[in-house]
Amino acid sequence: MIYPTIMHVLGQSTRCALGRKVDVPLMLDPHRCVWHTVHDTALVPRILETYFGTTDDEKPCDLFLIDGVPAASILYESVGLDGGPVVDQIHMNKGLIMMFDAGSIMRAHLFQRYVSVNLMATPNHEEFLMI
Repeated sequence: MIYPTIMHVLGQSTRCALGRKVDVPLMLDPHRCVWHTVHDTALVPRILETYFGTTDDEKPCDLFLIDGVPAASILYESVGLDGGPVVDQIHMNKGLIMMFDAGSIMRAHLFQRYVSVNLMATPNHEEFLMI
């Protein structure tokens, strides 16, 4: 037996959902992105494994969220003399960041959050600055 789709039942065209055209914005609204500090360091290994496929110790962590989905994380153990973190590791979901063209927004929000961020100890700091 062939079951009709909802479009056939409603008598609408199957080319467009309910015959409505929806424009998808090409640029990401900066208000949909935020850096969030993970206050419970016991959750950090679980977050890193779930969203970035890596594990690490329980360190202080900041997450860059796009609509609530982690797209990048910075791990740091120490804070510099100027109050900014000395970043040990950066993990990124490059596909998600590139899909939303959020690299510049990610960096701008980070540098607004911390006036000074030391990325030089991180092996992939160039990727972070170029994406």
